[in-house]
Amino acid sequence: MKIIIPTKGRINNQLTIANLPIELQKITTLVCPEKERFWHSQRHAHISIVVQPDPNMGIAEKRYWIIKTCQEDKLVMLDDDLRLAIRRIDDPGLFRKAGPEDIIKAFRELEEILSPEIPHAGFAVRGSGIGDAAKRGGWQITGKRAMYSLAYHVPTVLANAEFNRISTHEDIDITLQLLRKGFPNAINFSFVTDQAFGKPGGCSDERTVEKNNLDVLKLVELHPGYVRIVEKDYKVSTPRLEVVCAWQKALKDGLLNRK
Repeated sequence: MKIIIPTKGRINNQLTIANLPIELQKITTLVCPEKERFWHSQRHAHISIVVQPDPNMGIAEKRYWIIKTCQEDKLVMLDDDLRLAIRRIDDPGLFRKAGPEDIIKAFRELEEILSPEIPHAGFAVRGSGIGDAAKRGGWQITGKRAMYSLAYHVPTVLANAEFNRISTHEDIDITLQLLRKGFPNAINFSFVTDQAFGKPGGCSDERTVEKNNLDVLKLVELHPGYVRIVEKDYKVSTPRLEVVCAWQKALKDGLLNRK
């Protein structure tokens, strides 16, 4: 399985790489604009560096290019600003920092679980609440959204999902497409990720409120009955439209359609 980190504008701040053990760094590729290649090659001795074909690629287009040019059947794309943690057994609402053995184990399990039957997977998000799924922990085969870590069985996903339909939230679009075709995903609720918000670079420049709102409306159009709109007023940013998705309904309907 390939680990791939799309990045842009974060020459001196590669948090995900810093948190990966050397063993995993050796199977990791960082995809960046040409002007950043030299700096990353000097700073990350164990990482392979690949230059994206267009320096102005948005994240949705970039992820699609990564998937369609991947030479292996399995890959996981990680955001470049991730922290990694383990949910505590004694108190599932609390976490400890993931150690090298925890991280290697989680990625090995991720590779094993990807298949034509379960073609998409990922790690739970640390701040996503403490529901029953989180309390049970472990890998769960279900209809849920993966964020920050997008793992795919490449041939199956390319054959069953249409890419480049929207420029933001495209991970939601791909997940819903696969669920609606009856492909469940696997989420690890014990090994979790979160982001260091507010850092410059990444997708912060391209994900404007206007573009976000247009894509939210497009998601409703693409997935009628599975997406509804809510407006969130963030204290540190302009209010914007967000979506609530009926993940379980999408999978249930997809499984019925496959029978």
